Amino acid sequence: MILALRAAYAVAVTLLVVVLLARGEPLGALAVLVGGMMLRRSAEQGRLARFADRFVSSS
Repeated sequence: MILALRAAYAVAVTLLVVVLLARGEPLGALAVLVGGMMLRRSAEQGRLARFADRFVSSS
């Protein structure tokens, strides 16, 4: 399950980067790539889960 989610995330980010590059927006593609890498890293380190728990509990 986790492997499928990681693969789907990688495909989605890659597809978005390719579309942005095809449209001639290299800075947008770079921003998506860097943002995707930061999001993946924070998810792997558990920071994303802590943020989500804090966000849900404050509502």
